[in-house]
Amino acid sequence: MIRVNVERIKDSEGETLLFREEVDLPCIDKEEISFAGPVNIEIELISSGKKIQAEGTIQAVIRRPCDRCLSPVEFLVEAPFKEIYFSTGTNQNNVMQDEWIPFKNEIIDIEPEVIKSLIMALPMKVLCEQNCRGLCPSCGQNLNIEKCGCSREIIDPRLAVLREFAKIKHGEKNLE
Repeated sequence: MIRVNVERIKDSEGETLLFREEVDLPCIDKEEISFAGPVNIEIELISSGKKIQAEGTIQAVIRRPCDRCLSPVEFLVEAPFKEIYFSTGTNQNNVMQDEWIPFKNEIIDIEPEVIKSLIMALPMKVLCEQNCRGLCPSCGQNLNIEKCGCSREIIDPRLAVLREFAKIKHGEKNLE
């Protein structure tokens, strides 16, 4: 849990608080994401009386498997952070539900939004190198390390019957 104490600025419109910290976050198993070091958080929190706006950046070195060969890859992610927090005592009628991130008393837990920001900043495809050759679809050999002896002929299983039919037809032509 990454806690920010906003007691000093909570009720003072225009007051700011700079939150800088390096934190260790656990692996995110669902996404196969692990962190190669601490996550750097730099966020400015600005009070407007009823809400606290948090803006800044998050930096982390992420470790994920390559999408082609499954080798571990480490890369830097810099994610923007922009959220609005409301005290649980605030009237919710004026607040859009998808913008509502409540906090109790003087403590805001920003960890869920930090993780969300990092996930949103991840690249669509993670590669160990631009020319990664991936894994052999037959035997699973990492083709970046060593070639395998598998046949590269790819046959659509739905058309395999036609291939056998063509062999028989071809054989009949040779008999004539």
